[in-house]
Amino acid sequence: MLKLDPAPRFVIYSYGQALKPADRSVVTSGKYFGMVTNYQITAEVATRTVVRIEGVQTNPHSTTNLHAVIESFNVLPPD
Repeated sequence: MLKLDPAPRFVIYSYGQALKPADRSVVTSGKYFGMVTNYQITAEVATRTVVRIEGVQTNPHSTTNLHAVIESFNVLPPD
């Protein structure tokens, strides 16, 4: 017997980087003094999150009592 769960789910993939100014990339004079023109990547991370929406929806145009529940969160391994 198959029972469908009425709670909608979605998956979020995220990717982030930690950066620092690259060598010789900081403007040292003029109008743009201190501006960084290039960055070096120092770290990277990717994640996968499964989210379920729960709550009571009284009509199609109402979002009363809805809330997100994180079912799983994983840091993805490097390739």
